[in-house]
Amino acid sequence: MIEPTRGDPLQVRGRIAAFGERPAEVRDGDAERAARAPYLAACVVGAAEPDGPIELLSAYAHPCASPWHLMLVDSGQERRTLDQLRRVQTWLADHRGVRFVIEKPVFDRGPSVEDDAPARPPCIPDFLLHADDRDLQQAPLLIVETMGYPDEGYRRRKERMHRMMRSVCEDTPLVLHEFSGGPGEAQAAR
Repeated sequence: MIEPTRGDPLQVRGRIAAFGERPAEVRDGDAERAARAPYLAACVVGAAEPDGPIELLSAYAHPCASPWHLMLVDSGQERRTLDQLRRVQTWLADHRGVRFVIEKPVFDRGPSVEDDAPARPPCIPDFLLHADDRDLQQAPLLIVETMGYPDEGYRRRKERMHRMMRSVCEDTPLVLHEFSGGPGEAQAAR
C-alpha cells in the first residue's frame, strides 16, 4: 500500500521498492522508517491483463525533503543539510544579493570505467551549489557533503570519494556538514 499525503491508501499489485530498503529478513524499526519519510513514489500504472482494470502495477519510493518540496534526499541527515543550505541561500540572497541554485545529483558523476578496469562505487555528491547565473553543466561553485557517521571505515571511504568528486567537478571546493563531533558540541556549531 502507498499512503498518500491526502486521500485513501493506494493498493499496489506488485512490489514496492524503496530506496535504502534492507533485505527481507531484516526489519526496520518505527524510528528508522519515520526518519526516511516522506517519500516520493514513481509508479507503473496499467492493466495487468488485456481487458483488466487500470491499477498500480509496481512502485519505487525514495525519501524526499518534505511533502511540499520533492527534492530527493538519502537520509534524515541530508534533509537537515538541505534545510541548512536553504536557510543560507535565503540569507545570502536577502542580505548580500548572492544567489545560488542547489542541485541534488541522482546519477553517477564519476569518470567512465574502462571494460578491463576494476569496478568503483558511484560518485554522487550530496549537493552541488551553482551561482545562479551559471549554466548547471559547468563546474559547481561548491560541493556539500553530509557526514553522518564517526567510524573510521566510513570516513576513509568518504575521503576517497571526495577526492574523486573534486576531480570530476574541476577541483571545486568541498564543504562537510558534520553530524558527529565532540561531547557537548551543538549541531549548529558544526
